[in-house]
Amino acid sequence: MKRILIVSVLVMCPVTAFASVLMPGAKVEKVADGFDLADGPAWDGMSALYVPDVKGQKLWRYVTRTGKKYPVLTDAGRISATFFSHGKLFLSENSAARIAWLKGKEKVGIAGQDPNAKPPARPNDLVVDVNGGIYYTLTRQNQVVYIAPDGKQRVVVEKIETPNGIILSPDGRTLYVAAYVPKEIW
Repeated sequence: MKRILIVSVLVMCPVTAFASVLMPGAKVEKVADGFDLADGPAWDGMSALYVPDVKGQKLWRYVTRTGKKYPVLTDAGRISATFFSHGKLFLSENSAARIAWLKGKEKVGIAGQDPNAKPPARPNDLVVDVNGGIYYTLTRQNQVVYIAPDGKQRVVVEKIETPNGIILSPDGRTLYVAAYVPKEIW
């Protein structure tokens, strides 16, 4: 029997809509617990799911083969999202107001925001495109920002109320953004 691992659920979807994404007869199974606030998981494409524990300030790796979770970073800060692409685990470091990637146990900064801005510009969720460009949400600013592969940043979407979750379509041509407060997907 083939197992399907669902890594996140859109809170905007009614239960009937969620149930329709499952194959007939498939069952939802809890694979790990003990998080203070699990958010923004990333699948490595092979055997592991990376899960930031925002409130616990840890980064975990759940390995499907063993069925166990292992700490990757025990002093991770407030990582609010991860995304695995181009052989790297990308991080949305909310508390550090930056986007980074993980090199061993070191968080390598890619781009940052001014942590002293009012309100603070703290990235929430992120997705990486096929070229290595990064889209991320600034929830309080109602913006989506793009970091080009050359490192230049620009606001690409404005005035989406409380943008939170973000993903690209499988062909990479459509960007989907979840607006948290109005419970909409753009």
